[in-house]
Amino acid sequence: MRGLSHRYWGTHPFHHRLHEGGLSEFELRTWAANRWYYQCMLPQKDAAIIYNQEQHDELRRKGKAYLDMFSSFSPHVADALSDVEFVDPDITFHGHRDLDLGGRHVTLTTHGPAHTVGDQTVHVDGVLFGGDLLETRMFPLPPHFPPFDTDADAHRWLIVLDDLASRDPEIVVPGHGEIADVTLIHDVRDYFTYVRDQVTAGVPPEQVEQNARQRWDWDNPQWISFAIQAFQEARLHGPGTAKSRTSR
Repeated sequence: MRGLSHRYWGTHPFHHRLHEGGLSEFELRTWAANRWYYQCMLPQKDAAIIYNQEQHDELRRKGKAYLDMFSSFSPHVADALSDVEFVDPDITFHGHRDLDLGGRHVTLTTHGPAHTVGDQTVHVDGVLFGGDLLETRMFPLPPHFPPFDTDADAHRWLIVLDDLASRDPEIVVPGHGEIADVTLIHDVRDYFTYVRDQVTAGVPPEQVEQNARQRWDWDNPQWISFAIQAFQEARLHGPGTAKSRTSR
């Protein structure tokens, strides 16, 4: 703490007494209670939760079902999730939202449905935060958990990836895995394009999965079958049909 004495709280007379051990027990307890309360209130006082309306609607529709699903994994997980509360955003938007954070320009953009109904990216100073639209060294997952979540749209996901690549970000921060560059967007797109073309050509699902495992040495190969299923659904019912069925 003495190394930070150039800051206000290090030069205030109260903190001189604190560092020198000159506080009474009551003063010390009061200071500790004040710091605890400040840390508890910090997220409410100094932060705002902002995301698109589609995400908010999805949280209301699916949050409880996902919580129940994860809680069913084990008693330990259920105990860890027992006091989870869903927190509503302070601000929602449609399409995109521009923010000025003290001269730093930030753009929030809605892209879904793709990985989810309300996929959202963040662009700031040449950096793209892509969320689960992008994963480094991992097979991406189009969630398909009937009956409460079948909204992933793999065809639109490809369109979204084209749009993100066209922005040519210098740095790409994925939802999982190491920070990368625009190459990551092309890698994920190449994978989805391959699975789509294999499914369209009528290649059996087992062969598609085997081929993908051989072409990409990525983690979570169990997610390949989800991508195959997403493109099979689109082939049978048309792109985006799953979303229209579950949103009625």
